[in-house]
Amino acid sequence: MSNGELNKIKIELDKIYREFKDFQHTINDLLNKHSDDSASSTITRGAMTSAGANAEIILKYILDKEGIVVIKNKGNSTGDQNKPAMLNDYIYTLDAKGLLPKEVRNHLGTIQIWRNLSAHGNYLDKIDESTIEAINGAVKSIARWFFEDYLKGEYAEYSISKKRVKVESENTTTKKEFEKKDFQIAPDYSILNESKKVKKKRSRTPVILLIIVIIGGIYFSYQKFYGKSNDEPVVKNAVGITDKEEAYNFIVSYFNSLSEKGYNADRFFAKEVSTFYTKHNLNPTEIDVTRQLNTEYIDNKHDIDKESLNLFSTENGITYWRFWNDYVCYRQSKKKFQSCKVLMEFGINTDKKITSIKEIEHTVPKYSKSKPF
Repeated sequence: MSNGELNKIKIELDKIYREFKDFQHTINDLLNKHSDDSASSTITRGAMTSAGANAEIILKYILDKEGIVVIKNKGNSTGDQNKPAMLNDYIYTLDAKGLLPKEVRNHLGTIQIWRNLSAHGNYLDKIDESTIEAINGAVKSIARWFFEDYLKGEYAEYSISKKRVKVESENTTTKKEFEKKDFQIAPDYSILNESKKVKKKRSRTPVILLIIVIIGGIYFSYQKFYGKSNDEPVVKNAVGITDKEEAYNFIVSYFNSLSEKGYNADRFFAKEVSTFYTKHNLNPTEIDVTRQLNTEYIDNKHDIDKESLNLFSTENGITYWRFWNDYVCYRQSKKKFQSCKVLMEFGINTDKKITSIKEIEHTVPKYSKSKPF
């Protein structure tokens, strides 16, 4: 690579790194502002726009570096091909080429959703501190992946890893220089080594006894937790919740939390959720957004039929529980209350986090002007 080509790359990477640093300053300003501050909404909208700009400049660089032509409108020829490419086009193109790891794709989705929502003033007040931190985490993760994984750490000066920066700032001597140092001035420990040999001869018996005790302890622990016996089953691969009482309490706790102030999907959901009712492949932030955008079904009430709760299946460590739910809500479009019974399924992983929520079937809804009891 010529010096001219290297300088061109450095200029582009400088822009990306500077965009990232500017975003961090914006986030700090936003978190230091009170929500009632008149400037808060302006900074919020700016932060969401900046998050999108961070994603775009990184994806543009990858597209140029790989020599990939952007696919607009997801390849739909009926769309307007003359309009400028957007973040959604960049994501779709690189995802189709298999260049975006799943976790990076999820982070990009989070940024994309909140940037679009912030463009509408009605949703600015929905962006609270936890949402801001989630978006900041998404931007950091994408930048870290780009500099340290995609570029394979080739340009170490752009690393955003705190651990790596700390090591470089505290150690002024490089590894090669360290290996070249003259160690002839090191003290002679041979006398200490000789004394240790004498001690070893004198204490050989206690050491042997200690080893026997340790081995016995390890064997006992192994037999206790993994050994076969007539009374206890062999411990197999970990799975989600298998106890009915625990599953019931967990599900009830989840539904109760939906009406709590400051509800956060991270508390109950896994990082990757395969199914959330009619949507698929979401992360907790996207689930929060989905719930906030739902203005048709409000004042939801859930009454779990404990007797119907059963462990339906177990797959890849995830336990799937099914149960009937007496569901009541208010339908905005009908201006009536709706009630029905819904057969639901919850998938719960080994971390006791929800990986899927499905409605398997439901009875015919009933409508009334007064709230059912």
